[in-house]
Amino acid sequence: MYIYFIRHGESEANVLHEFSNGLNKHPLTARGYRQAQALAARMKEVPLTAIYTSPILRARQTAAILAESQRLIVATENALREFDIGLLEGHSDQESWKTFDKVNQEWLQGINQDVPLAGGESYMDVKRRFLPFLQQIIAAHADPPGQHLALVGHGGTYRLMLPLVIHGLSGQTMTGKGMGNTSIIMAETQSGYLRLISWDGEMLTPNDGD
Repeated sequence: MYIYFIRHGESEANVLHEFSNGLNKHPLTARGYRQAQALAARMKEVPLTAIYTSPILRARQTAAILAESQRLIVATENALREFDIGLLEGHSDQESWKTFDKVNQEWLQGINQDVPLAGGESYMDVKRRFLPFLQQIIAAHADPPGQHLALVGHGGTYRLMLPLVIHGLSGQTMTGKGMGNTSIIMAETQSGYLRLISWDGEMLTPNDGD
């Protein structure tokens, strides 16, 4: 099975550099729509079996464009949404971003993972929803083998969770390489784990992901 972890296209929140993890605020920009259309074109030859998306508007809009090109119905899954950032929601100031970055680095280092960010979700909260969802869809699509699944989500959630599920991918790599809008991390199920295959089309070896 092949799983494509896709970040949404550029949204108004990206341009404003504003924390915006609510469901219906800040749609895709015109550039974001073009990115989503380019994503659909890039994946035109991939025989997707299913598309899952975060319920947040920018992800839903990205997934809808991909789904239209593939003639598939999108399944909306809360497990893929960006994590709740509590009192930081709606902020764009430097101090709020410093707080966010500090907590994220602590979480990636295994520190205070059960402490919520500004009254929102904790690392463990995100883990408790993301990991079971991934296990469920892998089980649901196990037969016939060789299926292709697209998951449209968010950079923050992916940065925290993908090192837990993809062999050879570290939090340091996720932070260093980053996920641009409509970036794709491709992984393959293999002997009970996910193996990193490519990042935006660049073929990777296990050492590249360490």
